[in-house]
Amino acid sequence: MDGSSSTPEVIQKNAVRGADHRLPNPALHPDGRGRNNERPRVNAMPLPDNTKTRFKMANTQRHFELAAQKRLDAVAHLAPRFFREVVGWDYAEVLVTDESDLRDFADTTGNRDLEVAEMLDRMATHYQIDGRLAGSTRIVVLLEFLASNA
Repeated sequence: MDGSSSTPEVIQKNAVRGADHRLPNPALHPDGRGRNNERPRVNAMPLPDNTKTRFKMANTQRHFELAAQKRLDAVAHLAPRFFREVVGWDYAEVLVTDESDLRDFADTTGNRDLEVAEMLDRMATHYQIDGRLAGSTRIVVLLEFLASNA
């Protein structure tokens, strides 16, 4: 595999799981993480126009498909503020699907459960709604919960 196709593969793999570790905006991190303690980075390359991409790797063909975004589209108007105030990321810089979870945006080297709990605490602070009542930490479920309680 040549180096030019490895980056799209990484982004596609993350897209399937609902995470994308593109460049975070450190100024938006509520805990003040700076240059030495940033989240992992991947070269941000645009996804192809079609969401199905095939890569030939080690003489085997792998198929990656972007997860659905239909439910997220219905509550997308709430996402920029939610990501800024609760998740600590710029919504315009990440790939989010219906399968995305708060855990996908927690620091992989720290205590993810603690970070998710802190995100839910920030949700209660900014929206006066306890996100734990939604019964899930999926982004789309939390946004739908906010929309239904607004």
